[in-house]
Amino acid sequence: MSVQDTGEPLTEAQGEEVEPQEGLPTVTMGDTGPEIDVEGVEAPDQLVAQQLIQGERPEVVAGQTIRVHYTGVKLSDGEQFDSSWERGEPSEFPIGVGSVIAGWDEGLVGQPIGSRVLLVVPAAEAYGEAEEETEGETASPQHELAGEDLVFVVDILGAS
Repeated sequence: MSVQDTGEPLTEAQGEEVEPQEGLPTVTMGDTGPEIDVEGVEAPDQLVAQQLIQGERPEVVAGQTIRVHYTGVKLSDGEQFDSSWERGEPSEFPIGVGSVIAGWDEGLVGQPIGSRVLLVVPAAEAYGEAEEETEGETASPQHELAGEDLVFVVDILGAS
């Protein structure tokens, strides 16, 4: 497989703004990344991947490692559970190979680098359905998010 050089990694999404479809969470950019409003948003039956900014670089290909800034919230109450923006450091993940949640693999492969993508991920494509806790078990972050529909805003900064 040849790896296409996608240029210097970006620091934020760059491209043309896209008008999101109705009924999705609203996103406004704040000083520490996106603020995601989920009020009145229905749980999706299937993954929604909505570009907010359409990047102008090559598309992400399965098997690449992507460099991203992201924020994730629970659809049920809008509570943020993770944000690379707040940590001040982009994250890198192999994409399209099953090392991240299915909603990321499915929703980010094929997106142009430079894009800002809103992902609304049903529980089945996130951390799965909630299971009964066994006594004495320490809940992992994934366990705490089991059964939750999740919303992410992801800036795709680079891929290699």
